[in-house]
Amino acid sequence: MLKQLLEIISISCFAFLIAQATGFIQGIKAELNLDRLKPFDCTLCLSFWTALIYSVVINNGENIFIYISIAPILGYYLENKL
Repeated sequence: MLKQLLEIISISCFAFLIAQATGFIQGIKAELNLDRLKPFDCTLCLSFWTALIYSVVINNGENIFIYISIAPILGYYLENKL
């Protein structure tokens, strides 16, 4: 259970860092003159897709709904509180 919790927190933090904190995606959007770069510029979207892929590839689909339901909400919370 602790391993799953740490994985979910890691997925959410990763999505937040990529989408908002590093400025990497914003730089790509500015360079390519794009308004959106879905799902990479949205913490909620990126954490959902990252959790889905992680759950299918690493955990063979076990507890997939736990990952895809908690990680995006936690990522959204991080985005709004930080």
